[in-house]
Amino acid sequence: MRYSLGQDMIFVIMALISALALLSQHAGVSAAFFIISILFIIYENRIYAYLKEA
Repeated sequence: MRYSLGQDMIFVIMALISALALLSQHAGVSAAFFIISILFIIYENRIYAYLKEA
């Protein structure tokens, strides 16, 4: 699996937003950003697998 610096930074930023929202006691916002960050990683893995097959 290949990751670039940009992909890592986007994931870290979304995870930090999630953590800050949780510290501010906004559980809904925190859960949303956590789910979005996980879906981003899944999306990037699928794109990488698709391009690798082509």
